[in-house]
Amino acid sequence: MSQASILAQVSESVILLAIASIFIWVKFSDRRNVIAMDKPQIAIRILPPLFAELNSYVKQVRASKNDVVVSAIA
Repeated sequence: MSQASILAQVSESVILLAIASIFIWVKFSDRRNVIAMDKPQIAIRILPPLFAELNSYVKQVRASKNDVVVSAIA
């Protein structure tokens, strides 16, 4: 399976099919507490069959899952 195909499927699952929950936490503060994070964090829920394909793909191309998923979202 090609990178474009994996990216398209991940994009569909994240955006079009609404099966993903994305939470981005950034630096913020309020009057009582200050919560600071070095990096934004993203949590994505991917269907098991697509996750298996993603695992297979990253092994073939020696890429990270984060890089593939972030590329799909971008």
